Amino acid sequence: MRAFITAFTRTESGAVALDWLLLTATAIGLAIGGLTMMQSNAADVSDASGDAQSHPSEFGSP
Repeated sequence: MRAFITAFTRTESGAVALDWLLLTATAIGLAIGGLTMMQSNAADVSDASGDAQSHPSEFGSP
């Protein structure tokens, strides 16, 4: 097993596979984070616009 690990760490394909894995995981993590932020902000805007339509006098409309 030790020989396999040593051989794997010395080859370029192992480094490329690890780099690809980390890049992909980072991209997925950023996408999930961005979508989560947009979802919560969209819900806030939806709630605010619903409040403005149901109570226009509270938001400066006559």
